[in-house]
Amino acid sequence: MHLYVADHPLINHKLTLLRDKNTPSPMFRQLVDELMTLLAYESTRNVRVETIDVETPITKTQGQVMACLLYTSDAADDSLR
Repeated sequence: MHLYVADHPLINHKLTLLRDKNTPSPMFRQLVDELMTLLAYESTRNVRVETIDVETPITKTQGQVMACLLYTSDAADDSLR
């Protein structure tokens, strides 16, 4: 099993507040939510991306999409795209 340590100052800060026994319940829940978002960013850092053409209201350009979501089936929830 591969272990990754997310050693980022913002993650460490929020984790410290989360561990504090004096942290009120509403803040605890908020910190858990914020940590989940930060860890999601960290966990997708090396996801394969593909370049696609995009037409903006102003011009045509290129952008990147995560390849794992690009190829989801047509039956998948549209929110995944």
